[in-house]
Amino acid sequence: MTVDEPARAEFDIPHLMRQAIRIYAAHPIPLILIALVDLPLRVIVVDAGLWLPVVAVASVAIGDIVFATLTYATATARRDSTVNPLTSYRIVLAKLITLLELLVRQIGAFFLLLITLVGIPFALRLLVRWIFGIQGVVLNDLNAKDAISHSCGLAAGRFWRLAGTMFLVFALFYVASGLAAWIVWGWETSTESSIVTGVLSTLLQPLFAAFWTLLFLRLQDATAAPSPAPVSTPPAPVLR
Repeated sequence: MTVDEPARAEFDIPHLMRQAIRIYAAHPIPLILIALVDLPLRVIVVDAGLWLPVVAVASVAIGDIVFATLTYATATARRDSTVNPLTSYRIVLAKLITLLELLVRQIGAFFLLLITLVGIPFALRLLVRWIFGIQGVVLNDLNAKDAISHSCGLAAGRFWRLAGTMFLVFALFYVASGLAAWIVWGWETSTESSIVTGVLSTLLQPLFAAFWTLLFLRLQDATAAPSPAPVSTPPAPVLR
């Protein structure tokens, strides 16, 4: 195995996707029930084209809570445990203040950088480095600041691979739902097409959350694993 092979194995997207599909297939009903919570706002936001700021902000906040709950549920399912939607939400809502603080930090920092052309690359860099904040809060019981620091630690040395994975996975999930809606309804914008897009996004959300949870756990394990000790070579015997 070359030096780069372990690094490539960390971002084995097909393997992680198969794992995510297996978890989803083993617990479809509870995961879908968790994801359904933000379906009404998804439909409204798509139908309104994000022109309703209050609804859009509420959708982002509730979407984060749903994603956090799916993250917890995925970690539970990974241990071959029963996934209970109510228990999952109860545990995540106990961390609500921390999750909202994390969201405010992320959105605030991102948009402060985004409002200037010079800051756009830094905003995108921040988006990649802070991507595992929710997992840090929900799975490691960290506060918002420590969750961000932990996420940055996981991204260290992996930035471009992580950025590429983000681009690919976001494209797969969100383009897939939009494309499916277009196949059903065409380009015509209507309430029906908004509902279809919202439903498809909701059905894909558990798979999306499972993938990022599994990647987080894999990178965390790889980061915590000690480097193998060098193999010492015994000295050659001296012939007399």
